[in-house]
Amino acid sequence: MSDPRGNTIHWNPGAEHMTGYKAEEAVGNSYSSFYREKYSSSDSPNLKFEFADEKGVCVAEGWRVRKDGSNFWADEVTTPIRDGTWQVTGFVTIVRDITIKKQAEDELKDAREKALEVSRLKSNFISNISHELRTPLNGILGTCELLLLTPLDADQSELFQAPFRNPENLF
Repeated sequence: MSDPRGNTIHWNPGAEHMTGYKAEEAVGNSYSSFYREKYSSSDSPNLKFEFADEKGVCVAEGWRVRKDGSNFWADEVTTPIRDGTWQVTGFVTIVRDITIKKQAEDELKDAREKALEVSRLKSNFISNISHELRTPLNGILGTCELLLLTPLDADQSELFQAPFRNPENLF
């Protein structure tokens, strides 16, 4: 839980376990201290509070930092706490570590991209092989047809006509 300015006022055991920070280390610090360094000095942490105040809830994903300096991908839901006059008295943020889920999504995306590339390469290969086989075979068959128009002895004529009587034997 945070006050209206984003300073931590309550830190539960789940947050301790996920981040490595004990409640006494977290309480009193700005929520931005749990963002990665490049975002902690920006307006990103404060924007979620402004958005939650305006819309009633802010759902976000992004990198957060643990006490040991490691990062984790967080799914956050932030809602404002209001008093009887509808003034914001603080915010509740529920955070889940979804690093494993994001890694699985990335691996699935990579596998899909690789499968699509393999399929594309296979199609190109088949197309090229088909062309490479079809062109010389058409030339051979055309030559055979032309040769049949010339005078051949009986054995030669039989050899050249065989493929045309049984084309399935060609392949």
